[in-house]
Amino acid sequence: MAKILYNLIFPLLFLASWPYYMFRMVRRGHFRRHFSQRLGIYRQPVRDRLARLHNPLWIHAVSVGEMMIALALVRALRIRRPGQDIVLSTTTSTGRAVAEKETDAHTAVIYSPVDLGPSVASAFRTIRPSALMLVEQEIWPNHLWQARRRGVPVWLVNGRMSERSERRFRRIRSLTRPILQLLDIVCVQDERDRARFAGAGFPAHALFVTGNIKYELDGQPVESLAGELRLAAGWSESDPVFMAGSTFPGEEEILLQVYASLKKNHPRLRFFLVPRHAERTPALRPLIEAAGWRVRLRTEEGTAAPGESADVFILNTTGELRRTYGLATMVFMGKTLKAPEGQGCQNFLEAAQEGKPIVLGPRIENFRAAVEEFRSGGGLVQVEDAAGLERVLREWLEQPEKARQTGARAAEIFQGKRGAVRMTVDMIEGLLINRESNPGSGG
Repeated sequence: MAKILYNLIFPLLFLASWPYYMFRMVRRGHFRRHFSQRLGIYRQPVRDRLARLHNPLWIHAVSVGEMMIALALVRALRIRRPGQDIVLSTTTSTGRAVAEKETDAHTAVIYSPVDLGPSVASAFRTIRPSALMLVEQEIWPNHLWQARRRGVPVWLVNGRMSERSERRFRRIRSLTRPILQLLDIVCVQDERDRARFAGAGFPAHALFVTGNIKYELDGQPVESLAGELRLAAGWSESDPVFMAGSTFPGEEEILLQVYASLKKNHPRLRFFLVPRHAERTPALRPLIEAAGWRVRLRTEEGTAAPGESADVFILNTTGELRRTYGLATMVFMGKTLKAPEGQGCQNFLEAAQEGKPIVLGPRIENFRAAVEEFRSGGGLVQVEDAAGLERVLREWLEQPEKARQTGARAAEIFQGKRGAVRMTVDMIEGLLINRESNPGSGG
């Protein structure tokens, strides 16, 4: 009955929300490219490509952050099983752009199908997966029903759950529990997550604590853009740089006011702004220029003219954030001053690995456990408002040794939390070996 009701109601909700999601895709660009894949329709070259894969592992990651987790698993799995075929699916064009950089003879990238019964069935028929891995908390009923019908085990990896999400699941547990019980294995980040997942209705016997893979996203060395960006902005090595990463709408105005106040006593201070979505840059530039600041964008060619160095430099590209932390003297992580209810905080772990002093606002729901651990260990500072943010930044500018100590502690805590990739891949490898030995096995 639940399956019938869902497949009657979801298409109606999908149609009602379609204009909104179409607007978002158009705004981000390239929405026509491979659009039919979102409906489970694949052109012949894609069908031929997928047909050449043998018992592929299907890994689904919604967007850039989840795809980075998926790729960390893929790289580790490749060391042990170089010939393992893999299909990476994603929901966003930015997630797909990241995944396509990793394609090879054994890896295909597609858009994930919308959770409409015929679309999902078509995807399963075309991919023929040996197993389906869902990164973090991307759970769709038709995907789980199709997998169970076809004997395909479904795992959730790097799972995390806030108290608010657990309460939501509990309120509709009678409806969701039968669906959640279809998951074969759920790998969660810590013991608090295990308790919350069990309380929400996930199968208690399938819950395993494997750690947080986000601590290991930077296992591959990358070339820093710090020198290149300094030249482009016209900044010297001695200029302190206040970096705001992955900012959310409404935060930039606050940060510009803080910057203006700090610059009165620290005229060499520079502001490096990284909005969460690069397409917001056209709206941000006039806001900054109206405040009287010189602005340069990452996409602008050449370097600032002598005497015309930028006050504010905007990273208006996608996928480069990780390579820019070397530029920062101190880092504010976005979506912590302004955020929708229950969705606060962007990933600050890359800045921690780089040993940067980090300051956050009060909204930390997405990373509460990690924030508490870093804060208690002296690896970051959390403030309640803009006044607190300004106070901490001013202290770090006037006492750089205190900033250095905070960054050093962040790096130490980060290094002590690694190991989740190895543990998760150990389990995945065991599953794949079992599937090869027992093709009819569903777990």
